[in-house]
Amino acid sequence: MAADPTKASISNPPVPAVVKMRAPTQTTSSQAPGPKTGTAKPKAPRSGFSFEGPSKDFILGNLKFLVHIGDGPGAEHHIDLWRDFFAAAGAPFAVVFRNYAVYTYVQNTVKDTNLIYVQGQHEVADLIARSGNLIAVFYVANTGNVLHFTQVNELRHIFIGHGDSEKASSCSKFFRVYDEIWTAGQAHVDRFNAASFNQNALRFRIVGRPALKWPILNRQQRPRGRFIYLPTWEGFQEEQNYCSMHFAEQIITAAVGASGKPGMIKAHPGAGRRIITAGPVENIISQNLTSAGVEHEVIERGASVWPYMWESDFLISDISSVVSDYLATLNPIFLFIPNNPNLKVSESVVPFDRYAYVFSDRTELIEMLDRVIVNGDDYLKNTRKEAMEYFIGVRETLGDTFSQRLIDLINPDLLSILQQSLVDSFNSNTLISGHGQRSTKVI
Repeated sequence: MAADPTKASISNPPVPAVVKMRAPTQTTSSQAPGPKTGTAKPKAPRSGFSFEGPSKDFILGNLKFLVHIGDGPGAEHHIDLWRDFFAAAGAPFAVVFRNYAVYTYVQNTVKDTNLIYVQGQHEVADLIARSGNLIAVFYVANTGNVLHFTQVNELRHIFIGHGDSEKASSCSKFFRVYDEIWTAGQAHVDRFNAASFNQNALRFRIVGRPALKWPILNRQQRPRGRFIYLPTWEGFQEEQNYCSMHFAEQIITAAVGASGKPGMIKAHPGAGRRIITAGPVENIISQNLTSAGVEHEVIERGASVWPYMWESDFLISDISSVVSDYLATLNPIFLFIPNNPNLKVSESVVPFDRYAYVFSDRTELIEMLDRVIVNGDDYLKNTRKEAMEYFIGVRETLGDTFSQRLIDLINPDLLSILQQSLVDSFNSNTLISGHGQRSTKVI
């Protein structure tokens, strides 16, 4: 079994007023930088189909589960959120990649997991035909290529995601393609309850966030001597642009000045996908900060953010899944919300300012930092504990609910009971709204 990516830590570095380009030294996919964007892409096999296992026992016909990773560079770390827990269930599984660069990268860094690359619809059909004992496919993101799998009626299609956030994409009609949506906590269910579209047949299971079990159990409330800044990317449309990179220098300078601690900066792997000026600007930002004598570090985009999160005293971020994950630390969170009247979010029933110190500009951030960090008035400390349960599902996380649900799927008798429970829940718990019947069921 692979090492828990959350167990990694970093030693306290010296604090010179220079930037330190850094990524963890271990060569696991959870910590090593991922494939670089803009570099030569490895050539995919002519067949569009490739697979590899850690031993000669890898037989496609034995597989029970597939984990689908459909995105490109930046998605390679999604495997680390789930593979240990699928392995613990004891059923043969494989991780399916749709991007060949990501697949070849993971081949070189992960040696204990069955890996498959399939290109298009015909290759998917071939894989399904050769995997006669498959029970379910699990999806870590709503990429368009999931449709090549979800059209197979004989399989169960289950969304598990790669984090919980209030971004608009967290609640959309696209989720209708899945048989079930497995969520960390109640928050994701409530987003759909508050949505304005028909939700017939959406079925939920709250299973916790298994990758957060270790940091929750091993949380230590001690100073780390640094903070972390984790901006998201600019989104596909301006109404989904939650990014604060345009004034990152001001954010870092203000936080270093208020806290007296160096900051760690890690840009989102997708930054610059839509707006070129949001591209690899962290190097320019770093040069300017260094010239101004502002203490900081830059973490490579391809590195896993998790080891660094657990080694920080507070978080500055945009709307993204790292906010929910960071709740496991119970440390302060400063959340940037753009002053954009057209900004779209899929907010749950717990508002942002219930668990995070919200700011929209430098002045507001300085005011928050002065009160919370300088004067020690962390007035949201207790409500962050409530938010952690709401967003993460602490009870289910610590109770290994996710692993138990996998085991339930393997057992044919339990599977029939679960299928009937879905029907019963659909028939008895339908909600009525102005948009017709809605069935956001928690099972």
